[in-house]
Amino acid sequence: MERHQVLARLNETHYAYQQALKSSDKLIALSQLQTATLTESMQRQPEIDCRNGCAKCCNIRVMVFPHEAVAMYFYIKAKLSKAQQVVIEERLHQSADKIAAMTEQEHLTTNVPCPMLIAESCSVYPARSLACAGYHSTDVKQCVQSYKTPTDLSGFIPQLKNVQQMQQQLVGISYQVLQQNKAAADKVEMIGALSAIFRQPSLINKWKRGRAMFKLTLKQH
Repeated sequence: MERHQVLARLNETHYAYQQALKSSDKLIALSQLQTATLTESMQRQPEIDCRNGCAKCCNIRVMVFPHEAVAMYFYIKAKLSKAQQVVIEERLHQSADKIAAMTEQEHLTTNVPCPMLIAESCSVYPARSLACAGYHSTDVKQCVQSYKTPTDLSGFIPQLKNVQQMQQQLVGISYQVLQQNKAAADKVEMIGALSAIFRQPSLINKWKRGRAMFKLTLKQH
């Protein structure tokens, strides 16, 4: 994005964040605002090899902002069926307990399926995080290889530089907005964060007051 576009998005996101503190619907709308530009840009990139039903990347460690975790929680509660909610919550707790017993390095080299993945599709797609929205590949064969050998970190997933730059700009905007609102800006591990919110929804009140929601063990090292 050009400088004037970044400034415009910063102002728009700042206003949207303040509205999100007042309403779960507005918080979900904030997630959609944050990812829309990325989605539109990636749809115009024929080099991207990602397709519906390809979910190999939905097994890796994902770090999210606290408000992104809260948005996914609200989306699950408001938009998914009771049966889907039960399945997702059970998966979240099982996976969170598994991850809690790992070191960060062990998690990085272990496939842990995203609990929100249903029939190889993201059940929280409209409220997904910037980390998920910007992740892509120009060679699905590399994704398959990475999935088959998660302990081999010598390879890489080929990505488009312009998409990576846009994602970095949007993440930077999020950091600035959180700082402007004197809110906790530490990223947290997604599955553990969502599991914690389901177990203790009152954590959301901490987010609304700008306080840290989660224990240090969930934060990015």
